[in-house]
Amino acid sequence: MGKIPAGLFDGNVEIFEHEGKAFALFNGNKIPIHRLPNHIYSKLFDYFLSDKDAFKATDNKCMSLSDRFNQFLICRFGSLDHNPDLDLSQENFTPEFYDCGKRGNCPFEFVLCDKVTIKTESGDMHVTRKEVQIIRLIASGNTDVQTADRAGIALNTLLTHKKNIYSKLGVQSQAQLTLLAVHNNLIQ
Repeated sequence: MGKIPAGLFDGNVEIFEHEGKAFALFNGNKIPIHRLPNHIYSKLFDYFLSDKDAFKATDNKCMSLSDRFNQFLICRFGSLDHNPDLDLSQENFTPEFYDCGKRGNCPFEFVLCDKVTIKTESGDMHVTRKEVQIIRLIASGNTDVQTADRAGIALNTLLTHKKNIYSKLGVQSQAQLTLLAVHNNLIQ
C-alpha cells in the first residue's frame, strides 16, 4: 500500500490547488481554506502576512486580500503529497515545490513559490528562492561582496551558497551560471 496523503488521518493540514482555488485536506476532509478551524486559518494567514516579499508582490496586482492569500497558498503549498504543509504538533510550515504549469510566465515566479525548477544538462534541479536570488545577483555581474550585501547575508554564507549552487547545477564558472540563468528565464 502506498503512502497516505497528509491530513487524511494524521491531524495535520495538507494544502493543495484544485481549479485555481486552495483547499485543505484536514481530518480526512477536503475543505475550502476559509472553512478550516479559526486557529489554523489564523496561523496560515499570519504566515502569509509575515512574508513581506509575498505580501508586497501580490499587492500590486489589483487582487482582493482573499485572492492574494489564495494565490500565496497555491504557490507555496499547491501540491497534494504525503508531507503535511502545516504540522500542528510542531506548529511549523513546510513549503514545497509545486509545478503549476506557469513557469516562465507567472508574475509571482520566484517570489511566492518556495522552490523552482532549473533545467540543466543532467536534468531538472530544484532550487530555493534564496538560491534563485543569489543566482540572479551573480549572473547580473555582481562581485561576491556585492552579492552578499544585496542578498542580506554574510560573505562566508554567500560562498557556501555559491559552492552548493555550482555543484547542484553542474557549473564551473560565473559565465556558465549566467548562461544557465538566461536559458531558464532568471535574467533577461
